[in-house]
Amino acid sequence: MFQNELITSIYRKLRDEAIPLSFDRSIYFINFTHYDKQSPTYVNIIRDPIEKLSSRTYFGKESELLKCIQMRTKCSIGDEIYDFNIPYFCGQHPKCRIGNSGWALEMAKKNVEKFYPVVGILEDLNSTLIALEEHVPYFFKGVRQLYEKKLSVGIPRINLQMDFSTQNILKRILKTEYEFYEWIKARLKRQTQYAGNLY
Repeated sequence: MFQNELITSIYRKLRDEAIPLSFDRSIYFINFTHYDKQSPTYVNIIRDPIEKLSSRTYFGKESELLKCIQMRTKCSIGDEIYDFNIPYFCGQHPKCRIGNSGWALEMAKKNVEKFYPVVGILEDLNSTLIALEEHVPYFFKGVRQLYEKKLSVGIPRINLQMDFSTQNILKRILKTEYEFYEWIKARLKRQTQYAGNLY
């Protein structure tokens, strides 16, 4: 029901404004074509899963996963799956929120290939901006120059003093998240390897 209401709301806004619009909202992927509607142009920017976890923890969201690792017990993604990347690209199906699910990983990749002209990487903002400008020029033409002149402040890195052993444990627990992250990085590299030479 939520999906249908959201799609109706978006289409009402598009009709009322009668101009191309962009919407900024954190939501699990919705396949508009299942509702006989034209799909929007999806874009997204993701970040390294451990960096994302560190950032959320730094800003006050307690991580059960990190607590579990510190207690040296057997750990899994658990409820924190909602904070990671795969569910957002996989979609609304409950199976999308099962940690380390091969099915969810493959569905996320399929959706990216079909519906997302660009998925950027926060740690490689330069390539991300090149890809956005190249593949979604209506909204992003000139974005690199704008960023360089007016917005460039660097990407803050959150350091939780995580030791090498904890990072390795997390990478094992988050194995499909890292597989997806590396796949997105490779895709972004392919998208920008020639475009970047034009600037």
